[in-house]
Amino acid sequence: MINFEKMATNQIKEEHLRSVLVGVLHLLSEKDRQSFHFLIGRNVPRPIQDDPTFQGTLNLIETLFDRNKISVNDIYFLIDAFRKIGCHAIAKVLQDYQNQIQSNSGSSENRRLIDDLDLESDAPTVLLHDYRKKHIELSSSSKSTIYFIIVLLTLMGSVIIVFIFVNRSVPINVATNHTERMDCSMLPRNDNEIPIGAMSLSIEDRPLFIVGKKFGESNATKFDDSLRWNVNSLPYFYGFCPRVDSEGLESYQFFYASSQNQQPKIKSDVHGTQPKNSRSDFDFSEKNDRVIQVQGRLVKKSMLSPSGINQTINIITELEFISKTGRVSPLHIISVQKELSEKFSEEYEGYVLGYVTGRSAEYVEQIQFVWYRSIELESNED
Repeated sequence: MINFEKMATNQIKEEHLRSVLVGVLHLLSEKDRQSFHFLIGRNVPRPIQDDPTFQGTLNLIETLFDRNKISVNDIYFLIDAFRKIGCHAIAKVLQDYQNQIQSNSGSSENRRLIDDLDLESDAPTVLLHDYRKKHIELSSSSKSTIYFIIVLLTLMGSVIIVFIFVNRSVPINVATNHTERMDCSMLPRNDNEIPIGAMSLSIEDRPLFIVGKKFGESNATKFDDSLRWNVNSLPYFYGFCPRVDSEGLESYQFFYASSQNQQPKIKSDVHGTQPKNSRSDFDFSEKNDRVIQVQGRLVKKSMLSPSGINQTINIITELEFISKTGRVSPLHIISVQKELSEKFSEEYEGYVLGYVTGRSAEYVEQIQFVWYRSIELESNED
């Protein structure tokens, strides 16, 4: 049986941690953020590493959550990173927060691990040595501000948790069933919404990249195509190869090209288990022809799980890519019951498709697109 009360508590804890992180990130200087992004390096995709704005740092933190580098019960990775760039006051705040979490969970082993972190030491880090010598620690007044923020957020979190437990007699499954009927996979998630007013800015002032909506809900294996390349220039979506089964449902393999056209084309893993068939590859090979819009369909399909239990999963199919010159990738039309499927579409003015992430098993069950600001690719090709 699903423990809805525990799920609600974990959600509150994660929202509390995110509030704490937003508070401390506001205290980072521009140089702090640059050093932080440089240190994190290959742990995140290159576009995120190269965007040390406040929004970029929020995206970096989100990526660390997605890749399980940090979690609601484990922020050692962040503590160590802030220590290494000389932000000892922030590291100390996060250490105190971690100690509090571990104290509440009763884990003496994890408490010993955090206590073993020497946050005041100056372990040699060659690449950051010159920066650390010049770095000025936060003043005592800034430290007081941080502690005040943490105390305030802790109180707010406690009030919310009390409210949840006082009202836990309300059947949670009623809200859950209502959410399922709404097909919330088609709605933008809060952590992926574009900042208010961002799209009204001039193209030069907009974010370097946009992480789009998540289409589909799934617990299948994650994939991230940006992990496939190790190049200096910025790869972008170039083409794809669908693999169609007898029902017309597809697995996908995506292709990427370097913005400087110096490296060979990069092929992603095949997302799904359908065998290769007569469907040919399709690419946008004309110079400067980039994908600016993606359309697709989310289909619900009943399948037997490995344990023999009948389950309904989401399947991403009928992906269609449209370029800025008007080219459209071919579409294999299938006959699906409309009540079991939902169309989706995504595009952002001034942005082109960068790469694809999602979750897959036998089919692609969830998909998310990362978009690049178009002037970045154009400047790389000049």
